[in-house]
Amino acid sequence: MNVLKFILSILFLYNFGISTNAQQAFKYEEAKKFSEGLAAVKENGKWGFIDNTGKVVIPINYQDVGNFSEDLAAVQQNDKWGFIDKKDSLIIPFKYEFSWGFSEGLASVELNGKYGFIDKSDNVVVDFILDFATEFSEGLAGVKSNNYPRFRNYGYIDKESYIKSEFKYFGVSSFSEGLASVHAMDEDGNHRMGFIDKEGNEVIPLKYGFTYNFSEGMACVSSAGINSRYGFIDKNGNEVIPLQYDGGGSFSEGMARVKLDFFWGYIDKSGFQVIPFQYERAGYFNQGLAAVYKNGKWGFINTNGEEVIPFQYDDDGVDYTSPEFSEGFAAVIFNGRWGYIDKTGKPLR
Repeated sequence: MNVLKFILSILFLYNFGISTNAQQAFKYEEAKKFSEGLAAVKENGKWGFIDNTGKVVIPINYQDVGNFSEDLAAVQQNDKWGFIDKKDSLIIPFKYEFSWGFSEGLASVELNGKYGFIDKSDNVVVDFILDFATEFSEGLAGVKSNNYPRFRNYGYIDKESYIKSEFKYFGVSSFSEGLASVHAMDEDGNHRMGFIDKEGNEVIPLKYGFTYNFSEGMACVSSAGINSRYGFIDKNGNEVIPLQYDGGGSFSEGMARVKLDFFWGYIDKSGFQVIPFQYERAGYFNQGLAAVYKNGKWGFINTNGEEVIPFQYDDDGVDYTSPEFSEGFAAVIFNGRWGYIDKTGKPLR
C-alpha cells in the first residue's frame, strides 16, 4: 500500500510539474511569428512584444500590432495606427485608419478613407488618392482605384506613382521572382488567373482557376471550373508537374505540399512523392521543418518525413493557416493558450 501511495505521489508531482510548465510557457491569448528578433503577443486583450528569451521588451498595452519590418512596427491605439521602433519610441504618430508594415522603405496607410504611401519620416511619397493599396514588392505595389469600372479596378504602380499595368483586374498579388499573379473576371462572371511581368504584359495567360505566386522557379496553379486539379508551371507557362492533385501549395526548401484523395503529402521538383499522403492538413517547410495535422492535432516533420515534434498542438480554427518556424521558433497553441517552441519542441518561457 505504501509503495502504491509513493508511485501515485510521484505521478501526481510529475503531472503537476507538466501542468505548471505548460502554464508558464503557454500563457498568451494569441501570438504571432518572430520577425527581426521580436514577436507580438496578446494578453488581456492587448498586444506587446517579447524577445527570443521570452522577456517582454515592449509593454503589452496596444490595441493591435503588426510584425516588425525594416526596424519599425505598425501599432494601434484608440483606433488609430502609428509606428514604433524596437525601443517602443513612437516614430510616426497615431493618425492613420489602417497601415501595412514597411516594405522597400515605404508603408501603405489609410487616411480619411484613401490610401497612399509614406516613408519612415512620415513624408507622403504617393498621394492619398487610392482606394486600396498593398505593400511594395520588387519595386511595384498592387493598388485599387474606383476611377475604373467595378470588378476591374486593380493594377500596379511604382514608387513614383507611375502606372505600370492596366487597371482591369479583379485582384492582384505581390511580385515574386519577376512575375505577379493577377485575377480577372469576364462579362459572364467567370474568374480566371494568370501572370504579368513588371511592364504589365500578360506573359502567362489568364486561364487558371487559382494561382500561387512563383517560388523557387515554379508556381502552383489549378484548372478552372468544377473539380479543379492542381499542378505546377514554370515561368514560360509550361506545366512541368501535371495538374493531377486535389490541392497544392508553393515550393519551399525544395518541396511542395500536395493533396490527393483527401490527404496531404509532399513532392519534390520532379514531381516525385517524398513524403506519403497521410496528413489531414500540411504547412510549408521553414528552417527544415513543416507543420502537419493528424487526428485533430498539429506536429512537425523534417524533410525526411520523420515526426520530430509530437502531435499535441491545437488548431487556431482558420483553415488556411498552419504553424511555422521563423527565426528558430514556432507559435503554437497548447490547451487553448498560445506560446512558442524551438526546433526541438522545447517551450520558450
